[in-house]
Amino acid sequence: MRFKHWCEHQGIALLILVFWILGLTYGVVTPVFEAPDESEHYAYIQHLADGGGLPVQSPDRETAWKQEGSQPPLYYAAGAALTFWIETGSIERMGWRNPHAKVGIPGTEDNINVFIHTRDEDFPWHGVPLAVHILRLFSLALGSTTVLFTYLLAREIFPQRKYTALGAAMLLAFTPQFVFISSAVNNDNAVIALCTMGLWLLVRIWRHGPSWRRWIALGMLVGLAGLAKLSGLGLAILAILVTIALWRREGASVLSGAALAGLIALALAGWWYVRNFALYGDFTGLNVMLDVFGRRTALPRPDALWGEVRGLRMSYWALFGWFQILVDRWQYLAFDLLAIAAVAGLGLALARRPRQGMRGEVGITFSWMLIIGAGLIRWTMLVPASQGRLLYPAGAAIAILMYRGLEEWVSARYHRWLLVVLSAVLFFITAICPWAFIQPAYARPAILCPEDVPASVQHVGYTYNNAMCLLGYQIESSPLHPGDSLRITVYWQSLAPMSRDYSVFVHLFGHKRQPIGQHDSYPGRGTYPTSLWQPGDIVRDIYTVQISDEAITPSKVQVEIGLYDLETYSVLPVRDASGRPVSSPILATLKLIEKTPPIYHPAHATDVRLGDSIALVGYDLDRTVARAGETVPLTLYWRCLRPLEKDYTVFTHIEDDNGEVWGQHDSQPLGGEYPTSLWSPDEVVRDEYVIPLQSDAPAGIYYLRVGMYLLETGERLDITGADGSSLGDYIELAIVTVR
Repeated sequence: MRFKHWCEHQGIALLILVFWILGLTYGVVTPVFEAPDESEHYAYIQHLADGGGLPVQSPDRETAWKQEGSQPPLYYAAGAALTFWIETGSIERMGWRNPHAKVGIPGTEDNINVFIHTRDEDFPWHGVPLAVHILRLFSLALGSTTVLFTYLLAREIFPQRKYTALGAAMLLAFTPQFVFISSAVNNDNAVIALCTMGLWLLVRIWRHGPSWRRWIALGMLVGLAGLAKLSGLGLAILAILVTIALWRREGASVLSGAALAGLIALALAGWWYVRNFALYGDFTGLNVMLDVFGRRTALPRPDALWGEVRGLRMSYWALFGWFQILVDRWQYLAFDLLAIAAVAGLGLALARRPRQGMRGEVGITFSWMLIIGAGLIRWTMLVPASQGRLLYPAGAAIAILMYRGLEEWVSARYHRWLLVVLSAVLFFITAICPWAFIQPAYARPAILCPEDVPASVQHVGYTYNNAMCLLGYQIESSPLHPGDSLRITVYWQSLAPMSRDYSVFVHLFGHKRQPIGQHDSYPGRGTYPTSLWQPGDIVRDIYTVQISDEAITPSKVQVEIGLYDLETYSVLPVRDASGRPVSSPILATLKLIEKTPPIYHPAHATDVRLGDSIALVGYDLDRTVARAGETVPLTLYWRCLRPLEKDYTVFTHIEDDNGEVWGQHDSQPLGGEYPTSLWSPDEVVRDEYVIPLQSDAPAGIYYLRVGMYLLETGERLDITGADGSSLGDYIELAIVTVR
């Protein structure tokens, strides 16, 4: 059988079969309720299945379906008819939520799971998981319908092009995000399928002329689309525009059929909008939906708007979970290059054959894209929710025009190979996503044995309420900067059964114990609450903590880790390996510096060494004359020559001829905020002191002397000059006169 014959008659069947295989894979790999708003969509369905009737929305009442209760009911009623017989339990106990979930943060490494998943979700399914998977099959059937009518629509628009229809259907079927949404509980699937069917029918009416049967079918599709989602009303707008064009082309004979279609659409969907007006004083019910969901308070700034455009683009191609799971950059690049080539190809086609762009079928298709695009812009102005799936009602039109643009770059005799190559590449990208990105994001941590804990781990042995033990940790030792992320790996061991779900906190404290970073999570990156642990379980956990951009530098950073009960906010008591209470379980002390080292210009340059690791390279002294009881400000500039293991204390003394101290300020550098053990070679540290003179200091001449010593022993560092000569154990900087 020739390839073209096979493509025309068997290709779409094979494509839909492959789409089903992909959709089933996505549906099985994605845990229950881990698709956008899936839990809310399901709650609406269960409410109907339990006989609760249509939801009545109120911003003052918290419900399981949240803003989705404002949606038209077609998809939900069909879902209720499919699942009413399943014993699912109370809607209030529908799922175990993760209180630390990071919703809508692309690229986050933890707490991707909005829900906690247990063995109850394993096959064979029962209860809520069974209902969800049945509804996902229903959604997948709707997605398959969209793929089929994309193919049929392309055959209507480009009947003379042999491979365009199959290529356009393939382009949509092998878009990872479309497969992901098509395998999720979401009313978008219904409106996408109905709008695609409606667009196909309108193009057919335009090409082949209207008939009573087509008008009746159009009225049914417009009514059902308006009963599936508000965006489905766009199909009514397109139908009116096509009717006006037909009236101008064929005369008033089309008006009776169009009126019949309108009456059918009103009969199917009108009651819903009348109900909205009766309940909320608003035909669409949009205002109460926005009150529940939350409105955008102001239009985004240009930088934020660009971020939303990027998010829209990414979530059109591939952004899984609740908009957290990204794919690799090369995959986004591949789709972006495909889109650029398609748009450029369309421009080339119009330049070569400008009359094709004026054809009614193309105009209808392009008008539909504009209607959906305008609706998305309007929605984005109301709420911060720029999501690519909102463009999928026009997904068939986008795929058809994209593929037509791609064909323009290839000679007609190579169109079959374009189809083969693109199918292979896009199938590969789509097929690997569940295994490479979705499944790992929700995987529970492995249970380790004691010998699995690496020897390189810094052992701690903290015990928390005799229930959990922090065996050890690994932490990055490189200098940190404001805005950086600190990655910490820890090893927990369960000591006893726990009935409570304790949360882990990681706190970062900077200058003067100011909080500069915090991370809260259930263990196992949010997937493994402590009530599921068995005594003896050892789990490796990773925490990524964002450091504040406003953190003061240079400074030490203390890393504190603990456990607390989220319901009561009570922190679990801690004991060290010797059984002694620990008030603040500090894991490590790290250094925080600017990314670009500052350049200093001391007023007075010096060149003396303190031991073999530190040099005093300069100082600032604003005053050398003072009265008793006043202060003398001093700034020292230290240079680190070699790494130091010990923390030295700086002494700044104002002494008389006999060495008696009349003014003193001893401290570790920067008031103890940047100890010498954190210094790096060639680093210059600006160190300020305010030396108070005693109130009874006699008038006379005094000497300002500085140096360093170990607080534990009082031993001072030896001072040497630039020529290596010994200068004793202090540096005499200046003479201070007391009046």
